[in-house]
Amino acid sequence: MKIKHLFLSVLAMASVAVACDKENQNSDKPSLKLDPATVEFEATAGTKTVKVDANQAWAIDGNDYDWVTLSQEEGDGAADVEITVLENTSAAARTANITFRCSIVKKTLKITQTGVGGGEPVGEGDGTKEKPYSASQAVKVAAALEKDAYTDSEVYVRGFITKIKEIDTGTYGNATFWISDDGTETTDPKPLYVFRIKDIDGAKFTDANKIKEGDDVVVYGKLQNYYGNTPQVSKGGNLVSVNGVEPEPPVVEEVTVTGLIVAVSAKGFLVKTDDGMKYVFDSSITPEVSVGDNVTVKGNATEHNGTPEIEKYTVKVNSTGNAVAHPEAVAITSDNIAAYNTLFSYVKTTGKLVISGNYYNIEITGANKTGSLAYAKDVDAGLNGKYVDVEGYFVGFTGSGNKYFNILYTNIVESAEQPVEPEKPVVEGEITLDIASIASSFTSTTVNGKAAISVTSNGVTLSVIKTGSTAPILPSEASNLVRFHQSNTMTIEVAGKKISSVVLTCPYADKCASFTVTSGDGGTGAADTSAKTVTWSGTAVDKFVCTADKQSRFSKITIIAK
Repeated sequence: MKIKHLFLSVLAMASVAVACDKENQNSDKPSLKLDPATVEFEATAGTKTVKVDANQAWAIDGNDYDWVTLSQEEGDGAADVEITVLENTSAAARTANITFRCSIVKKTLKITQTGVGGGEPVGEGDGTKEKPYSASQAVKVAAALEKDAYTDSEVYVRGFITKIKEIDTGTYGNATFWISDDGTETTDPKPLYVFRIKDIDGAKFTDANKIKEGDDVVVYGKLQNYYGNTPQVSKGGNLVSVNGVEPEPPVVEEVTVTGLIVAVSAKGFLVKTDDGMKYVFDSSITPEVSVGDNVTVKGNATEHNGTPEIEKYTVKVNSTGNAVAHPEAVAITSDNIAAYNTLFSYVKTTGKLVISGNYYNIEITGANKTGSLAYAKDVDAGLNGKYVDVEGYFVGFTGSGNKYFNILYTNIVESAEQPVEPEKPVVEGEITLDIASIASSFTSTTVNGKAAISVTSNGVTLSVIKTGSTAPILPSEASNLVRFHQSNTMTIEVAGKKISSVVLTCPYADKCASFTVTSGDGGTGAADTSAKTVTWSGTAVDKFVCTADKQSRFSKITIIAK
């Protein structure tokens, strides 16, 4: 019996020893705790402490939040870590998630801070200034419209900015961004797209810091179901308030001028006063005045691309039929057009007139700029494609890179000599058409009774035809792009050649989309959004025909023709 008890005692001691060894082994396993795991702050700056309990060395995975600072970002064992946040001046709440790591163990510290508006989601309204639509309401209203349709009238919409795409403080002075009810990038409904709106009262944005992500904003404009899949506040709207504050409207200088009208366009006129020339221009007003009128104009002084203008004006005609004498004209040629900068001087030039829609351009031989008749009216369409002599007043440059030399013309006649332009041979192999260089040559036309745009250059005839719901649009001076809308048909012909490859080069990845080939053996133009190209190759055809799967925009087209 004694031997039996002794054996049991030894066995018990051995069991305790094994248990202790197991406990020691377990204590070597990484352990990490955060207390508390969630920290909440008011909008004001503040500091709170989080206890880190670890049995080994620890560190955070990184801090990507410029408004959060930690007293230490690594340690060995337990530590008290102070979390400091900056003041949140935006109306929306914000959240930071910071990961602590101890070997393979991870814990996340969630830091939240309210905004000055309490971070409360925007409630529903009726679209008035007093009760604006919420962003989610506006999304639903726009989404219910027909493809590309607009609301009948402008509405007010409130939301928190989730992301800013662009704030242009230059030529266009507009901003593009997204808003949602609570400042988060929700998916149902998705944030509302606010497209190229102006600052308060329709003024241009001049401060890139006027708005920022998280700001509580009210915007005003028409809603549109763009392309049938993008609810948006359309271009032409404006900012109303930021974080509940309506910015002071810009100071507007009201001016009054009296003088003799020496030139008139479809949208403006030039007045000769005792203080020099005054350019009266407003794209929303059609002038009801004539050369030789003595007028008094009251309006707002402004500037566009360096040219001083008077807009939002009223005009009183004091007398009519007065004699007008123009000064001696300065000859504008390829040698001096780029450096010329004397606003409102009287100039003359000779070049080929190219009429494309509402654009009347003068191609001056050898010049790196293009002459343009500013909002021309009453120009004989029979002069299109002919060399003309033009006189008028220089009213500044416009377009990307100041491409267009604008003339408020007073006289245009066919040149006595019409240079014979040599035939451009069709290039064997690769042919590239740069849309920027031929944009002004596009014309509006019809193909089989359907609206179309077309251009012929270097032996290539390119046409885009309305075969869906959206008519093709002439390339604009601002973008120099061809818009290939969904279901539009594009045809390409090369004189005396067969086409075996077509490549579209797109400026934007989201406007780089495939097309379906309906000529020859068919096939698909494959979109590569990373390379921003759409490429087709196949059996050579006399006439290449394809249909857009969705909207693309291209700045260049490259063709292989043999």
